[in-house]
Amino acid sequence: MKPSVLSILRSIVAIAAGALTVLIVLFGTILLVVPGWMTEGGFPDTTPGLALLLGLEILAGLAGAFVAALLAPRAPRVHGWTLGALLLIVNVTGVAEPGSSWPLVPAVLLVGFVPVQTWVGIVLALRLRARRGRQMIGSTLLLGTLCLAAACTPPDSSGVSDVAAGVAAIPSTDGVPIVYEVHGGARADAPTLVLIHGWSCDRTYWGSQVGPLAERFRVVTLDLAGHGDSGFEREEWTIASYGADVAAVIEELDLEDVVLVGHSMGGDVAVDAARLVPERVAAMVWVDAYRQLGTPHTPEEIEAFVAPLRADFSTNTYAFVSENLFHAGTDSALVQRVARDMSEAPPEIAVPSIESSFANGAVVPVVLDEELDLPVVAINPDDGSTDVASMERYGVDVVFMPDVGHFLMMEDPESFNALLTEVVGGLGE
Repeated sequence: MKPSVLSILRSIVAIAAGALTVLIVLFGTILLVVPGWMTEGGFPDTTPGLALLLGLEILAGLAGAFVAALLAPRAPRVHGWTLGALLLIVNVTGVAEPGSSWPLVPAVLLVGFVPVQTWVGIVLALRLRARRGRQMIGSTLLLGTLCLAAACTPPDSSGVSDVAAGVAAIPSTDGVPIVYEVHGGARADAPTLVLIHGWSCDRTYWGSQVGPLAERFRVVTLDLAGHGDSGFEREEWTIASYGADVAAVIEELDLEDVVLVGHSMGGDVAVDAARLVPERVAAMVWVDAYRQLGTPHTPEEIEAFVAPLRADFSTNTYAFVSENLFHAGTDSALVQRVARDMSEAPPEIAVPSIESSFANGAVVPVVLDEELDLPVVAINPDDGSTDVASMERYGVDVVFMPDVGHFLMMEDPESFNALLTEVVGGLGE
């Protein structure tokens, strides 16, 4: 008997109601019991995270089949195909989005699960009251339980620094909480390094520096407001406000003899922080922050760069980062991870931040020339794009790293750490 439109609609509503109920209950419970699995970009890029998602989908599919059978028992075949179609749509749309938080391998695995989940949904709905259907339900519940158990396994922490760190938060000048970490102890014979991340990044981008550098220096990392774990309650996202974040941490820790190390936009932030606490800052190191000084971007050039970000931030940021900011020989997994991460930044924060950073190019030379009297060294990629003469005109010394792109400290951390240590050691000479 051909199913009516009403029975199809009832089937869809029943399946959706059952699936959503289970998702809400289980997902809320897991967030409470296993904190940290949900990030701003979605599930973490881990195998346990994949297991969690699959477990939730399977259990949600079961609930949908049960509720559909109860509310519309005369249209089991409709339930099966509806449930299968819903699972298919959820999976395909989840992995096809540019900048998705899923890496390539889990994405392929997830798509591979589509036929299995679809078949399970169909069999459950068609045989819900038969013995084989009950056996299928039992085995599917077991599979879902195993997936959830795997999701509760602690994630791999390899690559994370094992240096003891104190993590704390203090309010910036406008009250926004700023999270920071302190690694290593104060040393009378060495400065304190304050590592400032770049646009749409966070303090974890310095993960390969913290351990090695903390053996020689006290190292402070922080998340600027609107990034990482720091607060997001701010009205204006400017270089000046970010500089105040860094200055607040420096003053809270009562740091002296500070070397500000700023990557990309972090170089602009370092300049503003040095203006706020000049008596505490001994030097600055830019990590591919500027490649020329004295010829700032025009308003038209800034608008041409920002317009695509306003139109579709995620897609265009992912494309720009992955296609332009890495050396050709860089590990593709690193490229994809950074591009995904940056493309998931809140556009309402990222767009005004990059506008402010570009506009700050007109301010930095004046500050270096007229306000600050301290050593500044730029560590740049050795790709021929740096105008050394213009940098030296404003007192900036330039050193180069070969075979790297914009993310020098991540693409070749060992060479970068050695070079930064050498640069800091020579600042007083």
